[in-house]
Amino acid sequence: MALFKPVLSLLLLLIFSLSVSARLDSTEITTFEEAEKAIDTLTLKIEKSPTEAELYVSRGDIYFLTHEFDSAEEDYSKAILINDNLDAAYYGRMMISASFSHKKVSSVKR
Repeated sequence: MALFKPVLSLLLLLIFSLSVSARLDSTEITTFEEAEKAIDTLTLKIEKSPTEAELYVSRGDIYFLTHEFDSAEEDYSKAILINDNLDAAYYGRMMISASFSHKKVSSVKR
């Protein structure tokens, strides 16, 4: 049973990474430098349109892929605060929570 949890966490990470890649498929990111550039671009877009929840989800997805899990969780939570019907944001937070169950994922009040 002790081996089951780490293996399950790895599988969840793989599945989520694949689904994030599919969502970002128009923005092919293959290097860390490309990810940083995409994050910078999304940050500029967020500054111009701070109430567009999908931008936070997209940036959260890239943070997740680059293993910046705290930043990813923050963006997913912000997206939920803006639009509490955005499934991708809940899914991202759930994957962080499931993958790192030792870390409490922040709650968002509706």
